[in-house]
Amino acid sequence: MPGTCSVTSSCSGMCLSEGCGFLALFQRLSGSNAAYMGMRETSDPESDWMSVAQFAEGIGMSREFATAEIERQAVKAYRFGRVRRIRREDFDAYIAAHLIEAS
Repeated sequence: MPGTCSVTSSCSGMCLSEGCGFLALFQRLSGSNAAYMGMRETSDPESDWMSVAQFAEGIGMSREFATAEIERQAVKAYRFGRVRRIRREDFDAYIAAHLIEAS
């Protein structure tokens, strides 16, 4: 598909630059460029699983703090190979356990 890019005439047809004709076509066909990159989109708010980074972002803390919470078993985490994941319901339980009641 050389020459399909509106950004540059030397596009190999695999260009992912903004304004690229190939990128626009690919996004229309696949819905996103994550599938092209071999990745699964993880920003779905209804997803059953969270990454450690998403957990950290969800509690407003660093990734190191989130990892420490997992290590001390303050939140349930599951290991799939080298990847750790937290279920959404376990995240919700963690948040509920840290509620401070107004006095």
